[in-house]
Amino acid sequence: MTKRKGKRGGKIKQFKTPPVDSGPSTSSCRNTTVGQRNLPPERGSGGTTTPASNQSLQKYDIVLSQKHLAERGFHPAVTDETREQLLGSYMQTVARYTKKRPSRSFYLDGGAGFRGVVVSQSRNLTRAFLTFRDCFAKERVDANLDKVPTKNKLSRLINFGDVGGFISEHIFATGLGTVHRAAMASTETWDAIFTSAKIWDFFAGELLENGPARVFIALAPEYTIGEFRYAETYDPYGQDADSPLASWFSEAITTEKDIYFSIQVLHRRLSKKRRHKPKLGPLTESLVALTRWLTDVKHLQASSQFISGPMAQVFDPPANFAVKRLRLLLKGIFERRKSLKVLYFQKTPYLDRRMLAIILRACTNVQMLAVYNCPLIHFGDVICLLDLIAEVNASRRAAGFPTITAFDFFPRYHGGMPFHDERAQTYGLTWGPQCLETVQRGFFCIVFKAFMKAKAMNLDLLYTKGNAFCNFLYRIPNYSLAIPTFLDALHRLLDLSKHRRPSTQDRKRLLYDLLKPVRVGLEERMDHDWPHWYTMIMGDCLLFCSSCGYETVQEFFTAHARDMLPHRRVCAGCLLQYKLDDEDDHLKGEKKSILTELFPGWNDRAFNPDAPLAPAARGLMNLISTCATPGPLPGPIIDGDGNLYQPRYELPFVRNNKMNMDSLQNLPSLDDLVTNPRFDKLWLVVGHRGNCLDMYSRLVRRLRDENAQVPHYGVMKPIAEARSDGAMPDHVEERQPRPVPGQYRLSRSFADIIALETKAFNLGALMGAQAGSGPSPSMTVLRPFFGGHLNSGLAPPLGILAGGLVQQTRGMKVHSAVKKRCEHCKVVRRKAGKRHNGYLYIICKANPRHKQRQS
Repeated sequence: MTKRKGKRGGKIKQFKTPPVDSGPSTSSCRNTTVGQRNLPPERGSGGTTTPASNQSLQKYDIVLSQKHLAERGFHPAVTDETREQLLGSYMQTVARYTKKRPSRSFYLDGGAGFRGVVVSQSRNLTRAFLTFRDCFAKERVDANLDKVPTKNKLSRLINFGDVGGFISEHIFATGLGTVHRAAMASTETWDAIFTSAKIWDFFAGELLENGPARVFIALAPEYTIGEFRYAETYDPYGQDADSPLASWFSEAITTEKDIYFSIQVLHRRLSKKRRHKPKLGPLTESLVALTRWLTDVKHLQASSQFISGPMAQVFDPPANFAVKRLRLLLKGIFERRKSLKVLYFQKTPYLDRRMLAIILRACTNVQMLAVYNCPLIHFGDVICLLDLIAEVNASRRAAGFPTITAFDFFPRYHGGMPFHDERAQTYGLTWGPQCLETVQRGFFCIVFKAFMKAKAMNLDLLYTKGNAFCNFLYRIPNYSLAIPTFLDALHRLLDLSKHRRPSTQDRKRLLYDLLKPVRVGLEERMDHDWPHWYTMIMGDCLLFCSSCGYETVQEFFTAHARDMLPHRRVCAGCLLQYKLDDEDDHLKGEKKSILTELFPGWNDRAFNPDAPLAPAARGLMNLISTCATPGPLPGPIIDGDGNLYQPRYELPFVRNNKMNMDSLQNLPSLDDLVTNPRFDKLWLVVGHRGNCLDMYSRLVRRLRDENAQVPHYGVMKPIAEARSDGAMPDHVEERQPRPVPGQYRLSRSFADIIALETKAFNLGALMGAQAGSGPSPSMTVLRPFFGGHLNSGLAPPLGILAGGLVQQTRGMKVHSAVKKRCEHCKVVRRKAGKRHNGYLYIICKANPRHKQRQS
């Protein structure tokens, strides 16, 4: 062993390591030594690449990265828009979600304003996808021109026998955007496309249109409370054949009445001494406690949405009613399972990833799947759905069936509360604020993994520019160029992998561009990445995730996860999936729990077969382990001297720490759910639990109307203050949770965008920017959208002071309202410290004589 000198020339003492026997590895996975010092990510545990020497690499940092992006432009597969168009469209999105929301009363009365989710003002002409409102359809100019020969060639082709159905299938197979563009060409084309498909009304439980095309579209149209009252008054027996409510509105009203009748029965039973407690499933204790707090049971029926709800409010289906409609939907799909080629689901209640897997496995000829804004399917489900498509395609190839070639996906988007409230914010991915580091790193980790899986399967539409999933990504709060920069790096990485021997220089630069949006806003001193971080740390270390079994770059792990033992780390993508699964707004957890009754053999911790990754992911993300349990550990042995000792051994990397519950295995078939008599009892249990959930939500809302006092951490408080949802669960008025200050850095909403945009610009992360060169160009674009009527709640994060934009940089505040001496001058204010109370001074890069202290 050679001796090594210390920094001051002294010799470091040598330690002779005794020989140690290591037991054989119990897995083919990459191993880590137990007892090994848990080094920081840049120093050990799993590095797979050797850092290039500083001499062989040219300087590259965040400013040069954006400069090169400005010179070459974005990849053609990302966007065709210019930089100014990108900034303008993004700032329109920011303005849409940050403008002042209407008041609660104005919103519920149907007033125009912030476009809500469950009030009719969100749709003025249509009830759902391609479905006109009756009042508009009757007053159209061309409503009586059916007998007149049309000159519209597209509509003539679609209406022409079998050829029309074939053309319509191809239009629907290219995604929602293409269908909208074709339908908006003219009302004749709209009608032709509408009548060519099989459109299922979820609430009516029947086909709204039965066209010749092999396209099945499941919709949940919007019906207002006013329409229900009109139908109940003027058509109580449902004789109006033209009314879409005629066949089912009375059943919906009866189901709502039964909820309050069940509450009254429970209250009457609790008022007497009974030997046995009521059996109401997992919600028994909550229902009993809430019912005991009721004071006015006599007028309980007045709380029904059909009696006290605003006329403009959209019908909120009871859970018991919705699960019955779900069963009818499954039956309708089962009867057509062999003939369907294109499958659409839009805003379908009680459709989760497990039910979607059952449907997709049964429809053996479906080649295009589209899921748009279904309440129980979130952003993290894109991974398990891609794994499902890979699994289904493998089984179809073996059986000789056509494979799924396209997947259009728009996850549940959380726009926030539709009216003004102190908590009303748009977080996009989540209903309420979460940990910023988990959300940001996990978001990009999932986008990266899904991109590589989709490209490996040659799956169309998911990452096609202008389609649903890319539009969803652009609506997530981040700085303006974050998403296009990340997607640009992904497509360039795909192109680079096709080269036989890509240079180290190109690969390092590409990796830096890829990781830049992941780090902006989280890591400090990114302007000092060169040379140490760029040459010695970036891409040098891949960490193993004990939840999914993948090994990936350390930027996809939170700082807390990096400090954990190597075999216990969990990547941010799995953590974000867990957070999305665990969100309890709008009673999502209870709804998924109700559906679980239909899957008696389902194990939430089982793993799905992993879809392959594209070759471009090699070196950045690799599947290391598919083992879920480690092998047996070696026991103590006796050495040559007869002494008993425990040898050092290596723990295998296994994914035995699964966080999310995305298993799609051991599910029943669609045939079982529809025709098997054994499942009839399970459907009864589901209906009973749905009724209990309806009782729970109505009880909480009723207690809010009564301003009931409930115990909250030992103190009696009004129920609206004691609950984070404002005592309006699963309702349009449900409140967002209050941020917990000081616990962790909270995820961003659109109200925080300008502060992040300023920080990104000062770092040089925006195209054509140089660090500290003045206001961001995107802020210049943003000002006309806001004008002088910014929401007062946005003032602190936006930092609008005295008409000038205050930018926070290291140790100083830059104030753009102070008069400068030339265009290159910048006025800064020193922060108060021990030696001074703060002062203004001018710095100038062009003319040193302009440097002057102001006070």
